[in-house]
Amino acid sequence: MKNNRYQTYQVAIAINHSANIFDYFYDGDIQIGQIVCVELKNKEYLGVVVSKNPSTLDPQKIKAVKSLLQGFILSPKIMLFIDKIAKYTMQPFGSFLKLHLQSTEFYKADSEKFISIINGESRDSLSKKSQEIYDYLCQAGKAPLKDISSKFSKHSMRNLLDKKIIASAEIEATPSDENYEFSLVDLNSDQEKTYHEMKVNKLESHAMLLHGITGSGKTEIYLHFIKDVIERFGGQILILLPEIMLTNELVNRISQRIGRMPLVWHSKISKKEKRQIFQKISHGKKAIIVGARSALFLPYKNLSTIIVDEEHDNSYKQDEGLCYNARDFSVWLAHILDVPIILSSATPSVESYYNARTGKYKYLSLLERHRRISKPTIEILDLKEKRLEKGRFITDELMHAIAKEVSNQKQVVLFLNRKGFAPITICNSCSHNIKCQNCSTNLVYHKRRNRYLCHHCDYSINFTNDCSNCGEKDSLRFCGAGIDKIYEEIKQYFPDKKVISLSSDESQDEIGQKIQDIHDAEADIIIGTQLISKGYHFANVSLVGVIDADIGVLGADLRSGEKMFQIINQVVGRSGRESQGKAIIQTYYPDSAILQSIKNNDIESFYKNELYHRQATNMPPFGKIAAIIISGKNLHQLQLFLDDLKKCIPHQRAVEILGPVESAIYILRQNFRYRFLLKSSSNVNLQQLIKEWLSKVVVPNNIKLKIDVDPYNFL
Repeated sequence: MKNNRYQTYQVAIAINHSANIFDYFYDGDIQIGQIVCVELKNKEYLGVVVSKNPSTLDPQKIKAVKSLLQGFILSPKIMLFIDKIAKYTMQPFGSFLKLHLQSTEFYKADSEKFISIINGESRDSLSKKSQEIYDYLCQAGKAPLKDISSKFSKHSMRNLLDKKIIASAEIEATPSDENYEFSLVDLNSDQEKTYHEMKVNKLESHAMLLHGITGSGKTEIYLHFIKDVIERFGGQILILLPEIMLTNELVNRISQRIGRMPLVWHSKISKKEKRQIFQKISHGKKAIIVGARSALFLPYKNLSTIIVDEEHDNSYKQDEGLCYNARDFSVWLAHILDVPIILSSATPSVESYYNARTGKYKYLSLLERHRRISKPTIEILDLKEKRLEKGRFITDELMHAIAKEVSNQKQVVLFLNRKGFAPITICNSCSHNIKCQNCSTNLVYHKRRNRYLCHHCDYSINFTNDCSNCGEKDSLRFCGAGIDKIYEEIKQYFPDKKVISLSSDESQDEIGQKIQDIHDAEADIIIGTQLISKGYHFANVSLVGVIDADIGVLGADLRSGEKMFQIINQVVGRSGRESQGKAIIQTYYPDSAILQSIKNNDIESFYKNELYHRQATNMPPFGKIAAIIISGKNLHQLQLFLDDLKKCIPHQRAVEILGPVESAIYILRQNFRYRFLLKSSSNVNLQQLIKEWLSKVVVPNNIKLKIDVDPYNFL
């Protein structure tokens, strides 16, 4: 074939590497977007054909495509989506392609063994039981093996197989459409009005922000929207959740409303379940999919609507590995596929609120709770004026309020955004802190496990009360409180009450059981971290106590005010879902504008103030930001590389580059860490500037450089 022109195909391989497009030969025609198996460095990988070109090279010098995965083709729109998000995040195309293609085993359709007649031997020569099988197959044509085995004698069936009168064959099971029997609750007048504003005449790119206060019934509204889309347009509906911990709660409600279980996708489901969901979606079958952020990257063939629940939640932003914001990319995907998207939240992100108020999104608001139940009354307690006894963290006022509610058979939620028993352990003799040996952070004491744990790596040590630094015996004291300390304090005052704690330290099954216990009134007092604020509907909770409203929101985090506003609003919203509720907030800063806006239910003032400060500092949504994080185990080599980077810093009037500075967590998993922060006006191509800057240096193999566009975590 030498000197003859033939086709070579450029294949983008699903690998986490910037060089991921290679030429391959195939003796036949391949469609652009076809998913294929190829070999690279003696390993098999999935890939997708991105272009084809005539070539005169000897095909023996080019590796051949090993196989085509028949029936699996990425549409041009999905390929455009992958390319767009890869360029925006400045991460390899192959990394996001890997999220879409998943694993080769997902392309293997489930099969089922069927039995059929292959030799029409005289029926009369068969035994009576064999005749029954023979007659059944004559009428049915073929039947599943499991049906034959359950209806007839296995011995007779084996005889027919041995005589080669019948035979078994595997037949691929074709995915079927999901059928729904909707049983929705009636909407009140406010919900009905919002629903009609939301309805669309045709499927087209249409972004909507559903901004409803906690308890206003946002979920019921978008379930009505789903019913309308399914019945009028069919297709696939994607409901994204920020965390898998929320899956059971929402799935149970959806199941009640649609008459069957939706498809559920997250990292904890089995490979078999993933394969079945993958097959159904890639074949374009009608389905409702509920999933965490990775569900965004399934190979949808007929997506008709996207819903992002709790759209404000920081968990949509992935910081480890691939850095991306599933909420923002959901909007992009909906626009590319030309389908509607609903962003739902009681406390929208500042960016989404701004987009809605400036007309980029359609703004839909619900300002009243379902059944007109009043919002909880809010009381703010100044911890500077309340003299707490040593070792106590709950004021008398809050303790009395708890006692009143539990005596009336009501439930109480106490919120503290800190896991464990104590965040700091100090020696009374030498002031030594117990720290992680891998990270520049304190170890957190977890009393129930009787261990000190690092919340950033896997390091832990057994409990000791002796100082490892000076050797002093029984010299260690605990400073601060986590939810386990609050649990202990509550049990001292209410020894006969059922108290449970909730945090992400526990497994999904443990959390699911505790949530069920709360619904079943098997708990009087619930103590939780931010997990407790995430969309749960606890009908009998009448009081929420915020132990320390200031934890984790004061500091260098550029989004700390927004996070504080969202999480406190959300946790306060757990109170009084079925009757009048109350919230008590303990803080050292009672006059802060954020807390006052929460107390007065003045949401507009928060967004107005936040947008004013964002504009003054050229922060999103008015400007752009990106972070570059450089890390390595050798501090000297790391600093030499930082010097090289500083020498090449580009100088543009519209771009401000801050750093390098030590990261807030300077050492993480034995790696030293530094950060640059880039700020620019909205019309600057920040990615191109970063690309040109980094092209002037060579990153050593022992140094990791990570780019985080639109960072949420500044640690």
